[in-house]
Amino acid sequence: MVVRNNASLADLSGLSGITSVGTWLELGQLPALTTPDALSGLISIGTTLSLQYNSQLPDCRACQLLGQLTAQPTNIYVTNNLADSRTPVPASCP
Repeated sequence: MVVRNNASLADLSGLSGITSVGTWLELGQLPALTTPDALSGLISIGTTLSLQYNSQLPDCRACQLLGQLTAQPTNIYVTNNLADSRTPVPASCP
């Protein structure tokens, strides 16, 4: 699932019922997105999580998203988001 290149998308409420993503979850180039809270029921991502170029999304929120998964995806790309105390996001995140 790819959600990308939307300057006005401020939340992911339309995805609130999702519990798993088969292979790939990408949230990228969403400058108004501040939180992935609508994905609080997500517990499984197949192989890849990409959270990149979301200028208002703190890296600590990426760590929280990773922390709720029952298994870590093989590929994790978290870069160029809003820098905070978790920047850069460590491999051992959360």
